Amino acid sequence: MTFRFIHTADWQIGKSFGAFDGETAVLLRKERVSAIDRIAGLARDRGIEHVLVAGDVFDTESGKTALYHQPIAKLKAHRHVTWHLLPGNHDPARREGGIWPLILSAGLPENVKVYMEPGSHGIAPGVELLAAPVTSKSMGDDPTRWMAGDTGRQGDIRIGLAHGSVEDFGEDGGGTIIAPDRAQTAGLCYLALGDWHGLKKINERCWYSGTPEPDGWRRNDPGHVLAVEVEEGNGAPRVEAVKTAHYVWHEQSIDVSHDAEINRAFEEIEGLDAQPDRLLLKLRLKGVISPKRYAGLEERIAVLDDRCRAVLRRESGLEKRVIESDIQSLSHDGTLHLAAQSLLEDAEGADDAARATSVAALQRLFLYAARLDREAER
Repeated sequence: MTFRFIHTADWQIGKSFGAFDGETAVLLRKERVSAIDRIAGLARDRGIEHVLVAGDVFDTESGKTALYHQPIAKLKAHRHVTWHLLPGNHDPARREGGIWPLILSAGLPENVKVYMEPGSHGIAPGVELLAAPVTSKSMGDDPTRWMAGDTGRQGDIRIGLAHGSVEDFGEDGGGTIIAPDRAQTAGLCYLALGDWHGLKKINERCWYSGTPEPDGWRRNDPGHVLAVEVEEGNGAPRVEAVKTAHYVWHEQSIDVSHDAEINRAFEEIEGLDAQPDRLLLKLRLKGVISPKRYAGLEERIAVLDDRCRAVLRRESGLEKRVIESDIQSLSHDGTLHLAAQSLLEDAEGADDAARATSVAALQRLFLYAARLDREAER
């Protein structure tokens, strides 16, 4: 007998995306819900009837009707799929307070199952799902430990569903540790895990699917679901990663000390296989640059701002150093040169805050001078 399903996790619906402007944050939140449609479409195309969501369906346990109404309605609308939802560390299985009691009290659609307690569940003839929900933000014990002693092996195919870390994931992990060999010790055909937001194979029977829609600049291969096929017996599962991401998150480090490095970085950005309006850029600027060269860099970044969905800058490794020759290069009627000279004098010997203000003013001045030069050439 063969059983096929989709393994996904870490939807984190309701994530705030506070680093972005309001419009972009709204679009990112909507896309996390829209991912449900893409997953359902994949299931329909492949004739798959079950989707396993390994925790963190929601980003918060806050009991707000507006947070869950639309996603639950979407799950209900895709009647060709049975959705198996597991609470994770962001939305733990609390019986009182939190989001799950509200959802349960409103009544679940027939094609939506929520696993609030650990246990085995027959989900198809000969198929047993062993669910291990997270009951608090950080559990002190392995929530899958009971699976190894489970005696109710009614199904020939046993699939585990859990949320937690098989290793220290740092700030990305929820503090719940799962034995990496749990699939073997519990006799599972497959263990579907959530918590690590990228695609990760632990062993042939234990996988993280990652989040179907990336939510940050992690370099851990996010934006997939796993199409899984298992058979009764000891055969290894067949696992296929399928891309589901809408937005592309790209982080680019730029050493601004050399124009060649700046050009190389922008060429790399231009070569990305992504529609510009789906591109979320983080630019990490480092090195030494003069206000005049920085003004030119700002113009190039402004072009990206116009084309891309969002561009965020980080300048913690950047030093802006005034160069006397840049001041002398201002060839206008003398007013700009005098203003620049005055700002340079203000910067010399000033404290860090006052110097930064003067340098920022010089940047604006060079941008203005560049515009004057372009207008004069027309």
